[in-house]
Formats: sequence, C-alpha cells, structure tokens
Amino acid sequence: MTNALRALLVSATAVLAIACGTGGGDDGSAGSDVPVADVPVADVPPADVALEADPAPDPAPSDLPPADPAPADIPADLPPEDVPPADMPPADTHVPLDAPPEQTEPCHEPSFPADCEAVTAFQCGFQGECVDGLLSVDWHHHWFCDGVEEITSFHCTYQCPNGCKVVEYVDWPQDGQQLVADNCLPAPDCAVEGESVPVVPGRGKECCEGLVKVPCDKPNADGECMECDGAGVCTACGDDQCGKGENHCNCAADCANQECLGIGGKFTDFDTEGKCCAGLAPKSDCHPIDGGCSCPKCPCYVCLDCGDDFCDPERENPCNCPEDCPAP
Repeated sequence: MTNALRALLVSATAVLAIACGTGGGDDGSAGSDVPVADVPVADVPPADVALEADPAPDPAPSDLPPADPAPADIPADLPPEDVPPADMPPADTHVPLDAPPEQTEPCHEPSFPADCEAVTAFQCGFQGECVDGLLSVDWHHHWFCDGVEEITSFHCTYQCPNGCKVVEYVDWPQDGQQLVADNCLPAPDCAVEGESVPVVPGRGKECCEGLVKVPCDKPNADGECMECDGAGVCTACGDDQCGKGENHCNCAADCANQECLGIGGKFTDFDTEGKCCAGLAPKSDCHPIDGGCSCPKCPCYVCLDCGDDFCDPERENPCNCPEDCPAP
C-alpha cells in the first residue's frame, strides 16, 4: 500500500467519525475523548491534488540488443561432439609412419670370399696394391643389427697370371671383376719366358719380343744332355743370366759354368737353393701308394721340370708334381 492511499484512508476514517457523531453531542460537547484536532491530517492531500499511482517499472531500454536467436545456418543433423566423423579411423588404431619395424630375423654379419675376383662390392676404406703379380686388397663394410651400426673389416688376394699393370691402385672398383681387369695384365698373344712353343713356325704362339727360341734339351741326373724333339722354349738366352727355361744344354752362353742337377737328379739337403739347374724345381721325392702318398722323412728332393703342363710318366706323379699330374 502506497503512502498516498494510506493517507486517503486515514482522512476517510476521520470524516466518518465526525459524521457518526463521534466528534460532539447535541449540546455541542465533545463526543469523544480525542479532539478532532488531534487527528493527523498532514498526510491528507489537498482536494485539488490528483492522486498519482506508483510509477510503472522502467521499460527496457530500446537500444539493448535482443537476445541471440539460434543461428539459422546450423544444420539440425550435426553429429554429437563425441562422435567422430565416419571417415576417421577408430580410436587407438593409428600407427605412426615413422615407427621402426620390429626385428623379425636374427642379424647376419656380411661375408666376402678371400678371392678378390669373386667379391661383389667394396664398400668403404678401399686400399689395394699389386706386387709381383699378387693383388692384395683391404676394405671394411658398414651394417646394422637391431638399429646398432657395426663395422667389419675384410681382406682378399688374387694372383695375376701375367703380372700387374700398376703397383698402387688408387681407383675404387665396382666389384672384384673390375678390380682384376684394372690391375692384372691380360694374357699375351705370345709365348712368355720359359713357355714351350712348337718347333714348326705358324703352328702356335711365337716368343714374345725380346725372347729367343732355344731347344728343349735338358740334362739328366748325371748332367748329360738329353735331346728333345718337337718343341722349343722361349728364353732370354744371351743376357748372361741362366734364366727360366735355360740350362747348359740349350743355352751354354748363360749356363756353361753351372754346376747343378739336371731333370730327375736327386739330393738330400735342407738347403735346396741352386741345387737344380735353371728351369727345374726341387720337389720332395714322394710316390703314390694305396690311394695316398708316401714321402720320405728325410729332406730328400728330386729335380723336376714341374709346371710345364706335361706329366712326365717316368719322374712326375700326383704326389711330387700335382701341377702337371692332378690326382684322378
């Protein structure tokens, strides 16, 4: 109840009291113990003052923005937030691309043959040289085992049949075949020192330049010269050196004063140097027996023309000259 309404009720009560005789008697005496003047009328508004109703609540300012409506461009069929799109893989199934594969096989250390010509690759640290026809190479190879790098060193050799092209090899060959081709001299189209050739010209190779063809005569065990027909030997006869294929029977100029044992000559000595004539080799005096070899327990040797690709049935056998007489 507002103050104006309350004042109006108080004034109405006072007027009603006067009208009902509570304000005085017929004789003009007071009709009540409370004089009229004591009724408060201060809150009674003048008759010409209009009563004002309580002001209405302040309307919302016209410049306030309206409440945000639901966006019109949001589709009604959006999937729930926790549901992944259909084209995404299910959770916990993604494997990183860079994850290393698990080791499924045991580690295998690389290996290479000791024959240089058969080596398939020289990976790192290649060093090679060729001395006196022997090609020797060192290198190393990197490989991995369970993710750990390992380094293994290798060595190989190869005997060049016709000698070396160079001593120190500075290139890096692709494989063993290229190594041999780059370092070993090719087979000549002529007969080298000590090589046998036909006596009749045009029936085989001729001696290489600088060599001369001499008879294939050789001394026997007693030093007597034994004639040889049908072949000759390419030698450096005349250089004052009793060289390969030469002896006092076919090259007296270089071997005239040579004191040596001829083919088939035998001796017993630990020192074999110079015992056999030039072109002959001291071989252990072994003989075949019961599918094997029987060799003396002494330093007993026989001078043989071993290595001429001819197995002399009288003196040579698979035990003392396997080069010319391979085992059956």
